[in-house]
Amino acid sequence: MKKLSVLFIALMALLAACQQPDVSYNKIESMEFESDSYTLQENDEMAMAYKLTILPAEIGDTVTVSWSVADTTVAKVSANGSVEAIREGETYVTASAMGVKASCEIRVEPLKIKEFSIPSALTVYANEPTEIEIADLSPKKAPLYRINWESTDKEVMPTLVDNKEWVLTTDKIGTYTLTATTGKLDPRTCQVTVKIRPITTFKLDKTSLSLIEGQTDQLTLTLAPENASYADYEWRSP
Repeated sequence: MKKLSVLFIALMALLAACQQPDVSYNKIESMEFESDSYTLQENDEMAMAYKLTILPAEIGDTVTVSWSVADTTVAKVSANGSVEAIREGETYVTASAMGVKASCEIRVEPLKIKEFSIPSALTVYANEPTEIEIADLSPKKAPLYRINWESTDKEVMPTLVDNKEWVLTTDKIGTYTLTATTGKLDPRTCQVTVKIRPITTFKLDKTSLSLIEGQTDQLTLTLAPENASYADYEWRSP
């Protein structure tokens, strides 16, 4: 019986030892990218997490890595380490975990526009953002910032929103010509007509009003559509 008890105690001690964490995995020994530099074209993406090696592997499989990029105008990086090239240039991506860091260079090469088209005519309404559709873009991933604009009026110029679309917003009523150019391609022109959005419904909340001297009341005017230009109405009293 005594031998069985000793054997049992030894077995329990062995099991307890097996359950203890290996302190050698409580810290990262090394973290590095496969290469010191990576090259992407504009609007390309690369999963940098697969380029990163963390040792020991046992901790590398479970550790949370934080990602950052030095110049966000050149590239941006997601929380899971996916790098998106934005604009021609050079920057650095850094991965960090448990006080250990690794960095590599990201080079973004230009992706020039070979073909594109814009509408020949466009009607927009005052102060309403209107997208200028860029069609037939080749290559499809070519960045829109490479399109340059000229206008017959400097106050009627499109702006690039989130590097994804050209949007025109203006309050200058009239007709203007926009010209888009890039590289050695022939200019593309668009005749833009800016109008006031007409009011389709014009209604007061009262059809009659009786007041005694010194008394006041409030009239409420309802216009539709809600984004109609309210500049073309006025209050009058006989």
